[in-house]
Amino acid sequence: MDKRMVGVGFLDDEGREYLTYQFHSLNGEQLFLTMATHREFEAAKVILGTTYIFNQQGTLVIRREHLNPYRLEEIQSTFDPTGNYEPAPAFGDYSTLMKINR
Repeated sequence: MDKRMVGVGFLDDEGREYLTYQFHSLNGEQLFLTMATHREFEAAKVILGTTYIFNQQGTLVIRREHLNPYRLEEIQSTFDPTGNYEPAPAFGDYSTLMKINR
């Protein structure tokens, strides 16, 4: 929290981080989900990463990064940002940030 952000990583059955959320602290009392990244693997290597970048005004950028061969795709859209806000958790009580389906 001292960096004004909170990162949450989710591991698959093989211990690989397949999903990451990044929240930014807005005012010490509220967090906003600014980024979500989903990774797909082939064996131990990431083969595809899709990143969703959200802002409070409702703009969404989706970046899909294919790694072999390398190719980057990007689109922009809009979304309802209401569901991206979370109350800042009390120290040690991070259960609200660990919801996989957002």
